[in-house]
Amino acid sequence: IAAGAGLTLAPPDAGKTFLRQRRDFLVQQLATLAANFAITSNGGNDFVTDQNLVTLSGTAPIEVKTIRINGVMCPVNWTTVTNWTLRVALPAGVHKLSLQGFDPSGNVLPQAASAITVTVTGTYDPPQGQLVINEIMPRPAEPGAEFIELLNTSAATAFDLFGYRLDGVGFAFTESTVIPPNGFVVVAKDQTAFAKTYGRAIPIVGVFDGSLDPAGEVLRLVKAGSLPAQDETIDEVAFENAPPWPASAERSSASLQLIDPLQDNTRVANWAAVAASPPSPEPQWQFVSATGPASTSQLLIYLTAPGDVH
Repeated sequence: IAAGAGLTLAPPDAGKTFLRQRRDFLVQQLATLAANFAITSNGGNDFVTDQNLVTLSGTAPIEVKTIRINGVMCPVNWTTVTNWTLRVALPAGVHKLSLQGFDPSGNVLPQAASAITVTVTGTYDPPQGQLVINEIMPRPAEPGAEFIELLNTSAATAFDLFGYRLDGVGFAFTESTVIPPNGFVVVAKDQTAFAKTYGRAIPIVGVFDGSLDPAGEVLRLVKAGSLPAQDETIDEVAFENAPPWPASAERSSASLQLIDPLQDNTRVANWAAVAASPPSPEPQWQFVSATGPASTSQLLIYLTAPGDVH
């Protein structure tokens, strides 16, 4: 096509050479990042703790993207390209934790496996009375920005919400979701609408398929049992868009918030309608300039730490 247009074709040798050089460079860089899959907490040895919120740390080859513990997906914090930490909430007892790494496509990496036994001592709070529905946004200013916030009022006990569900909006916690002492988690109707309305500083742990009825809803936090008859209702709230519920909740952008999470949240008097805070300013482009002698005609940009490029 180029020759027919009167242009001179050039051999692709220069392009092929560039690609070969970049491949060799990447291979050299990856060789410096070689790491085995291993648990480094307590030197990889079994241990005993009196805290039920346990942080595990370790190393993994760069092929690993996600980690499951005993078959359950767990959020991973990558502190470097090959170093990770993750949190687990364990009840009192002896727990053998089998860790398995997966690649970005969700395939098992047989060489990325390890195990450790953690013994948790002490007495811890039950979820009843500690995990509460703390905030409800049924009528947001932005369509799809509905959300529900759960709060852990315990000062010493963490809970893993895997196996729990929120009846009323059709949401189930299908991955490990740790809620630490005095911590909270948020589930939303739409992640994009939530970020647009309230900012990106508040992470959400899931998206529900159902919807919050502005006219009223019965919400239940349920811990699933081995059989449906063994399900436990951990917390329940039935709100309405009518007196004696706060009249200001009828307007858009006002959420229902618990006044005192330590008191009975089935009592209407313990709820108030509060206007949502505006989101934090979005990050802005930063303009950078540099001067000095150029050693190459190419401009190379690298990440100095693990991250994503968009």
